[in-house]
Amino acid sequence: MWNPFKKKQNKKFLKKSLPELKDKTRILMIDDEETSLVESLKIEGWHIKYIEDLDKYTNTDLKDAHIVCVDIKGVGKKLNIKEEGLGLVRNIKDKYPEKRIILCSSVSSHDIFDNAIDLVDKKVYKDGQTHPFDSAIEELSYKLFDWDSLIKEIYFKYKSDFGIEITLEEFSIKMKTAIDGNEIDVEKILKITAAGMKVACGIKTLLIHFVS
Repeated sequence: MWNPFKKKQNKKFLKKSLPELKDKTRILMIDDEETSLVESLKIEGWHIKYIEDLDKYTNTDLKDAHIVCVDIKGVGKKLNIKEEGLGLVRNIKDKYPEKRIILCSSVSSHDIFDNAIDLVDKKVYKDGQTHPFDSAIEELSYKLFDWDSLIKEIYFKYKSDFGIEITLEEFSIKMKTAIDGNEIDVEKILKITAAGMKVACGIKTLLIHFVS
């Protein structure tokens, strides 16, 4: 018997095109110095908004964003964050663990990202070129909304924590059964991975934007 709901659900897992990703992805740039980068990314087709600093964690632009680009210097002042950009990244990740963070800086003489490696998803130097940001955003967008890219990231991120031997293909097939429309079944994730609740919740967090 034909099942219209099943057909609609299966479409969710089909390969996404770049134009589809650009149409879906929402980006927020937090930087004390507005550059031509924002307009350049808009020309590339990305939906991006710019603010010079974050005034509150309930800011609508922040809540709506899937990817947040944060400058390492000059931001976080309105919230009295001593560590500036790194502190802001930490607080955003704490409140919105599902969001992807790009940490950026115009400093290129030394590596300033060592102590932020566990907090951010991508690190980009601001050198006036659009391509590094465009490339980073595209990569993260695929990991947010393209099933094959997302499930591959999840698999290799948590594979060592799985309590059973399972291939990437098997994991992908089984994980689809844990998604019902906009709902994610944590109990099914627990059975699929045979891992603990921490892993299951971590996987659910990475899936949140995909099912939204």
